[in-house]
Amino acid sequence: MVTNPMVIPVSERYGKLKDMVFEYVDIIAKIRDANPRLAQEWPQSFLFLSYPWIVDETALPTEQREFLEGHKREITELNFDGAQAKKRLEGTGERQTSG
Repeated sequence: MVTNPMVIPVSERYGKLKDMVFEYVDIIAKIRDANPRLAQEWPQSFLFLSYPWIVDETALPTEQREFLEGHKREITELNFDGAQAKKRLEGTGERQTSG
């Protein structure tokens, strides 16, 4: 049997992605438990919570950028760190440990 040298072994495929996904699942579960209405209205919670930080604001009109800034404040009040999520998605942020 020939093995393709380009195939990444399963144990090496995901890097930190799996840990990051489980970490955000825990964060989002806590937010959804504390805010049941949010869970009903936005089943794609991670996208909803992280969108204001990951969207390219340069093409948006001023009023939409201002709306996103207000949305960022509201989401931050839910204890979701969108800036850190963006860094982690970009591969530039490390996991934050709590106290």
